[in-house]
Amino acid sequence: MSKNIFFKIFIEDFALEAGFELSKTVENCLDFGGPWLGLELITQLGLAELFNQLMDGGREDVPWSLMAMVLVIAWLVQPAGQTD
Repeated sequence: MSKNIFFKIFIEDFALEAGFELSKTVENCLDFGGPWLGLELITQLGLAELFNQLMDGGREDVPWSLMAMVLVIAWLVQPAGQTD
């Protein structure tokens, strides 16, 4: 599944259901911006707060909520099973 198809199906549908207008477009983006864009997306959608609420902290050095964000960003940048 292409990144553009994922964006079209998931992000646009989610944003429209939540009442957001998608008026910004991204054209000619470079690969180095993928992780930053993923972090911005997670922040704008409120997933960072959701992960913090759902995943209790323990004695670990790296909180599980942060690891969840890293895994989501990694998947958004390079979906599993897709090779370029």
